[in-house]
Amino acid sequence: PTPNPTESPTPNPTESPTSNPTKSPISNPTDNPTVQSSSSPTAEEVSLSTFEIVTQDFEPPLFWLPFLVKAIGAQAVLNDPNFIHTLFAPSDDAFTSVFPSDYLENLASTEWAFHTACLLGNHILE
Repeated sequence: PTPNPTESPTPNPTESPTSNPTKSPISNPTDNPTVQSSSSPTAEEVSLSTFEIVTQDFEPPLFWLPFLVKAIGAQAVLNDPNFIHTLFAPSDDAFTSVFPSDYLENLASTEWAFHTACLLGNHILE
């Protein structure tokens, strides 16, 4: 059967809205809600560098990422407040599930510094 456009889709209208508003889920809502800024913090507002964060603020602490960053001498880059970036910091489990321990030790060597820089560089977005 083809629907008739002149027919009402609902034969009985639904209940009208009530005059009582819905109660707030917060017992004492504020009159002036807090507005979150959508802008990124300035260099002066950031108290820790990326390198300081990866060496201090993880639970459990990270070993392989800071170790490899130090091995290639890249901590200065991650400490630079003018270097705007996002670091995808792999956990130690991520490193050890992909690489055997002797490979990770090779990544820390001077001979493998280029490979280590490429690996870590794939985890940074500018």
